[in-house]
Amino acid sequence: MTLDPELRSVIAGIEEWFGRDLDLFLNGWDAPVTVVGAAGTMVLADRAQAGAMFGALFSSLAEKGFERTTADTVRTRRLGDDLALVDAAFTRRRSDGSTLERVGALYVCRRVAGAWKIVALIPHPPDTAAL
Repeated sequence: MTLDPELRSVIAGIEEWFGRDLDLFLNGWDAPVTVVGAAGTMVLADRAQAGAMFGALFSSLAEKGFERTTADTVRTRRLGDDLALVDAAFTRRRSDGSTLERVGALYVCRRVAGAWKIVALIPHPPDTAAL
C-alpha cells in the first residue's frame, strides 16, 4: 500500500485546522458524517451538527492545553476513483510541546467536486492500524 499524495491532503487539513479553526476544519468533511465507535453510531446530518460535536471536542481539548495535532503514521487505500480509506495515528500536543494524548482514526473519504472529503470516522487505538 502506498501513500497517496492526494489523500495525504485529508490528513494535512486535520493537522492544520483540528482544534484551531472549526469552520476550516469542517471544510474537509461532507455531511452527513457518520461516527462509528464502540459506544455506538452517530450520524451528523449537517454542518451544524458536525460543528456542535467537534466544537465541544475542541473546547474540551483547549481546556487541557491543546496546541496542535501531528500525524505519526498515515496509510491510504483507494477503493475506486472517488472512494478511499485513510488511516492515521496522531499525537495531540500541549502548548509546551508535551504529549496530551495519542489517537487513531480510520476515515472513509469520497471525492466531492474534485476534492477529497471525509464522510465517516471510526476511532481506534493509535497503535492498532486499521489498514
